[in-house]
This record gives sequence, structure tokens and C-alpha cells, in this order.
Amino acid sequence: MTLAHRTEVLDAHMGDHNWKKLVNMVRSLCQRWKRTTTGLAEAETELHKLSDTASSEELLDWNRQEENAQKLRTADPSAMDIFEAEAPKVLTQKDVQASLMAKELDIRNAIGFHLDKHGYENSGNTVGIKFIRQLDAFHRQGSELFPWTDFLDACVLNPPPDDQFEHDNDLDILDANPPKGMQVA
Repeated sequence: MTLAHRTEVLDAHMGDHNWKKLVNMVRSLCQRWKRTTTGLAEAETELHKLSDTASSEELLDWNRQEENAQKLRTADPSAMDIFEAEAPKVLTQKDVQASLMAKELDIRNAIGFHLDKHGYENSGNTVGIKFIRQLDAFHRQGSELFPWTDFLDACVLNPPPDDQFEHDNDLDILDANPPKGMQVA
């Protein structure tokens, strides 16, 4: 293909493309007009609902912002950005997991349960270790029975000191006779 032939082919394709756009433009504009007119009534209804809930100061402020954007749009197209919808930022899975881990760490620290650098229990508080095992079993069983409930948010732990238990063997009794379905590790 020579350079002249290539130029003629490109010109022919571009001319054909432009001709098809010109011929189909009327149909395309008519379809867009129909979509716009059908959506206009719904948009006006939503605008009236929004206007009814806003205060008069907010409405005046919105009108001033719109007028300012219309004045500046030729010189600065970014002035029209005020009409863009802003969606709230959604937390990522990593953010949610980090938040849950921080809550769990706070709860474990509140009752004196710590892990060493290898992930083993490192606490002189055996009552706290037994309690955290029971708490973990409770959370597992509760999340199976009530998956929509967040037990970490509802849980406030202020365990009594060791000498304030009603009976010295309360936790031993619970270890020996756990509630049905609850397994203590």
C-alpha cells in the first residue's frame, strides 16, 4: 500500500464515518430527548422533596453557588464540579478488620490476656486466661446463633479483682460444667 493509497483509504473511511453520524444524528437526538423528558418529571419531584427539607438559608446558599458556577464555567470549567455527586467513602475490608482487631486487643488487654512474640499466652493471670477462653467460646456460639449481632460492641469488660469473686471455685465449676454447646479450649 503506497502512501497515497493509504491517505485515500483513510479519507474514505473518515468520510463514511462522518456521513453515518450525520444521517443517524436526528434519530439519536430524538431518543435522547425522549429519555430526558421522561426523566425530567421524576427529577423535578426529587428536587421539590429536597427543597422542602432544606432551610431557606441553605436554599439561598445553593442558589448563590449555582449562579457563581454558571458565571465562572467558561473561564474555569472546574467551577461546575459542585454539581457532581459525592458518595461517602466506604470502609475497605482491611479497615474493618483492623478496627475489629483493635477492639479485640483492647478487650484482651483489659482482662490481662497477652500474647508473646510467638503468639503464645503469656500471662500470670490464669483466671484471665480461662475467662478469655470462655469469652471466645461465647462469641463463637453467639455469632452462629445471632449472625447479625456484634458482640464486641456490646461487650464492656471490667472484671472484678481476683479476691472479689463470690466463690473461689466459680470458674472451676464453669470449666467442669460448661453450658450446653459451649466448648472451653
